[in-house]
Amino acid sequence: MIICLYGPDSYRREEKVRELVLKYREKYAHADFLEVDLEENPEDWILARDFLEQNSLFTPSKFCLIRESGSVGEEYLKGWKEVLKSVLDSESVFAVISDSSKPIAAFDFLLKPPVKAQEFDEFSRAELGAFVLKEAGARGVKFDAPALRAFADYVSGAGERTRVAVSEIEKISLAGFAMPLSLVDLSKLISLEKYSGSYQIVTSLIRANKGYNRLAGLLELELRGDDPRYTLNLLGSVAWGEDAVALARVDEMVKGGESEDEVALTGFALGL
Repeated sequence: MIICLYGPDSYRREEKVRELVLKYREKYAHADFLEVDLEENPEDWILARDFLEQNSLFTPSKFCLIRESGSVGEEYLKGWKEVLKSVLDSESVFAVISDSSKPIAAFDFLLKPPVKAQEFDEFSRAELGAFVLKEAGARGVKFDAPALRAFADYVSGAGERTRVAVSEIEKISLAGFAMPLSLVDLSKLISLEKYSGSYQIVTSLIRANKGYNRLAGLLELELRGDDPRYTLNLLGSVAWGEDAVALARVDEMVKGGESEDEVALTGFALGL
C-alpha cells in the first residue's frame, strides 16, 4: 500500500504523517520501520528499495516513510519507479510518501488508485482564518476583532502560513495576556507595524484593472518596504478566478527559478 501526501503546507502534511505513523505503531508495535529523506540523501533510495523488497522474517508488516520521493538521480528514476509500483497492492508493506510538491510526470501513478493520495495546498485567507480560530481555541487563545484581523494579515504573508500561525499562537498561549487578546498586547509579541495596511492595499490592487492602477499599488507596497515575497503570498491569499490561476503560475515560476519576485509581480500587474 502506498499513501502519497504532497503540497507546500508542510505543517498539515507532517501532522498527517505523524497521525499515520502513530496509528501504525499502535497496531504493529514491533514492526520494521525505515525513514529516508531523498532530498538530503538521494542515494538512500537504495536503502528504501532493499527494505521494501526484503521479506520480513519476524514481523507481519513493515513501514517505510519516504520524504521527497522524486529526488533521485535521473538514471535511477526507472528503477525507483518499479520499486514503488511493486508494493502498490501489498497488504503487509506500507509506504508513506511526503513530498513538498506534486509528483513529477513519471510518477503520476502516485496520484491514482490504488494509491491513497492527499494534497496539502496553502490555505486561502478564509481557510486560514478558520484554521487560526481552531488552533487558537485548542490552546485557550482568543482574539478580539482587531487583533484577529491583524494576526490573519500577518500570517497570510508568511511562507509557511500554518506553521507560522501555530508557532505564534503557542507563543501567545504562554505569554499570560488576558483574553480575548487585544491588538495592543498582540503587538508586544509580533511586529505588525511593517505590514499594517498591506492587506487593504493588496485587496484594492486585485480589484483594479490590469496595468497602471495595479502598478501603482505595487509601487505603494514597495515604498512601504514590503518584501516582494510577502506581497506575492498576500496576493495569492486574496485573489480569485483568473487572478488566482495567474498567481499560482507566478508562484511556480518563482519557486522554479524561472523568474524573480519583482519581475513576476510586474508581469502579473500588467497581465503578461
